[in-house]
This record gives sequence, C-alpha cells and structure tokens, in this order.
Amino acid sequence: LVPWKNHTAFIEAAAQLVQDEGCDRARFVVIGGDLWGEQTPYVAKLRDLVKKYDLADRFTFIPNRMDGADAIAALDALVHPALDEPFGRVLMEAMALRRPVIAMNQNGPREIVTHEHDGLLVSPQEENGLAKSMKRLMHDRVLYDHLQHHTRPSIVNRFHSDDHAIRIAEIYREMGV
Repeated sequence: LVPWKNHTAFIEAAAQLVQDEGCDRARFVVIGGDLWGEQTPYVAKLRDLVKKYDLADRFTFIPNRMDGADAIAALDALVHPALDEPFGRVLMEAMALRRPVIAMNQNGPREIVTHEHDGLLVSPQEENGLAKSMKRLMHDRVLYDHLQHHTRPSIVNRFHSDDHAIRIAEIYREMGV
C-alpha cells in the first residue's frame, strides 16, 4: 500500500456510500500491504480512517497475496482510485476475471478502460465522483451486467500478446527500424 494509490479516496467514498439508502449491505476490501515495511504510518492512517468513519465492520484488509486473482475474483467490482497510475495491471486482471472496474480517468486506466463499455472512469476533479460511480454500479443492474459482459472481451481484444506484438512491429516499421 502506497499513498499514490489513493486508498483514502476509496475509504472516503465508502463512507459516503453507506449513508445512502440501499447500501447498508455494502462491504469493502483493500488488497495489499506494507511490502517493504516502509509504509507502516500510511497503513495505520488507512486503518484509523476506517475507524473514524465507523466502517470497521465493513472493511477487510487483505495483505499481499500470491493468489491475487482469487481475491479479485471474490469481489463484485474493483475500485482503483490511484492517481497518476502509469498502467494499471490490476485493472486488466480484474477485467480478465469479468469484474467491472471503476478507475480514475487519467494515464494508464484511460488506456485500458472504455467508459460505460467495460468500466467506469471518474474525473479526479469530480466531487464525490468515486462514491457516485460506486453507487451507480451497485444500483444499476443493467449497467453492471453490461460492464461485466464486456470486460474480458475488451482485454482479450486489445491486449492479446499476438496483436500487441504486431502493433509494436508496425511502430518499428514506421520508425524505419
């Protein structure tokens, strides 16, 4: 867990979400831990924030795992609020497992997620945008099913290794290499 992954925004969005009618059964998971022992204060801050919002019974912290796919597969959706995410491999992993994703509309996530086709993209400047998107996904079953249906095909079609190799070869040809 590192600050630029923006877990505080996820916890704050969860706090907003549970105030809404129909969200009383919502549960939240933070996957990851203090890998190198350098983020102990940050992890403590996250746990304190969960307590501050009285969400301890709704949040589970799962340490780093080798079987991350199993943890992702157990989720209904993946919320990835990272700021300045260079790529977002976890988004691809979730989508490959047919999990709808919510991510910030910038950098890597914007290259991976097509808004309202295979996930939801949130403007980092939009006030309460993360909570609104989470609520929308919880309450709109048609949208949820649509996103879930398109996640895996989107990843397979855009990031298949053969297609990727062909695109890279084309770039080299255009460069005259």
